[in-house]
This record gives sequence, C-alpha cells and structure tokens, in this order.
Amino acid sequence: MKRTGKIAYCLGGITLLICVLTIFSAWAYSEHESHRASALIASLNELRIGTPTESFGPIFSNAGGKRFSTPAQPSSLSSAFENSGSHNTEQWGIYFGLPYRLNVFIAAHPALNTSLGFFAIHPWMVQASVTTKDSKAALIDYRTVVQLPGGERVMSVVHVGDAIEFSADGTKYRIGLPSLRNKIPYLDSYISADLSQGERTKLAAHNLECLGTRRGCLSPADIAPGLWRAYSLQAKNND
Repeated sequence: MKRTGKIAYCLGGITLLICVLTIFSAWAYSEHESHRASALIASLNELRIGTPTESFGPIFSNAGGKRFSTPAQPSSLSSAFENSGSHNTEQWGIYFGLPYRLNVFIAAHPALNTSLGFFAIHPWMVQASVTTKDSKAALIDYRTVVQLPGGERVMSVVHVGDAIEFSADGTKYRIGLPSLRNKIPYLDSYISADLSQGERTKLAAHNLECLGTRRGCLSPADIAPGLWRAYSLQAKNND
C-alpha cells in the first residue's frame, strides 16, 4: 500500500508539473506571437501604397509569411480589385496567434476558455496581408480577433488603399461597426492611402498588451484605441 501510495503521489506530481509547464508554454508562446503581431502591424502602418514588393516582402518572409499568386484571404476590397481587371496581382499573407486548431478547441469550450483566462491565455489571432499590383503594394489588410468565453468575438479590421470612397467632407478614413451573421459587431476601418503618415500611424496603432492579461481584450477599444476614438467621434457627430 505504501509503495502504491508513493507511485500515485509521484504520478500526481509529474502530472501537475506537466500541466504547469504546458500552461506556461502556452502563455509564453501567446506573448511571443502578440509581440510579433504588434511589430508587423506597426510596420504595415508605415507601409505606403505603391511601395515595391522588394521593399516590404522581407517583412513578411522574415516573419514566416507566404506569397500567393492569388489572394488567399480576399477582403471586399481585394475582391473588387481582382474584378476590376487587374490580373498581375499577388498577395503576401501571415497568421499570428495560438495554433489554429488550439484556438478553435478553446473557443468551443467556454469553461476551458474561462479557466485559461485566469492564466492570461486567450484564443486570438491576427491575419495580415498586402495585395500587390504590378509588384507594388496596392491594398493592405489586417484583422485582430479575440474569442471571449461567452462566445462573443472582439474584432478590429483595417483596410488601407487608394480605391476607397469617402464622404464629401474630405475625411480620409471611414469607420463603421457592422455585425457578422451571428450579430457580433466588429470595428471595420477603411483608410485612404492619401492620409498623412503621421495621422495614419496615430489612427491605426494597435495595442495587443491586453492579450497578456487576465482581463483580456473585451472591446475593440482595447485593441485599436485610436480607431475606436475616431469611430466614437464620427458616431457622435452623426447623431
């Protein structure tokens, strides 16, 4: 009995150690990925439409991104761009976040999502892409998605291009809060390539530090504070 008890005690200790190491590894991986994603978004916010591929391509390739002959994750803008008769296009794309299957698994189990949140681990991802025309940047897209324990999603989507229509007041960006099919709203931002570099950097700056906290990212304001402020101001002025 004593021998059996010692074995059970050892197995319990080993299991606990494995769980602790697994949780710590997941947290460390998420932190590493969030820093990589923040760095890429900052680089994209400085990327100008019309920049040659050889100037921004290494940003993606060095981060583990891929180049596609046709858009792998087309947005409404890139789809319209493709349909406009521009055939000499490519797309550079990259994914950051917890491994996709792990994200799906955690999101499908709210109790697990809540428990891991206690250790500052949340299912999230960032998808970023640059669509080119004639080997020059033509469209920039990136989206951040965080899955909350209750099934809600916190989303911020940014599009930058020169083929974006704006209101007559001369505003060079348009921000809305549409809803997905499941009624979940998300911050959807269209930014003109004509917006000055300083304004765009300030407007579209993303903050992913909330991913490494127990609280997590509870609203688009946590992820994209500048875009959220601009949206709130636009909504107030339209009332």
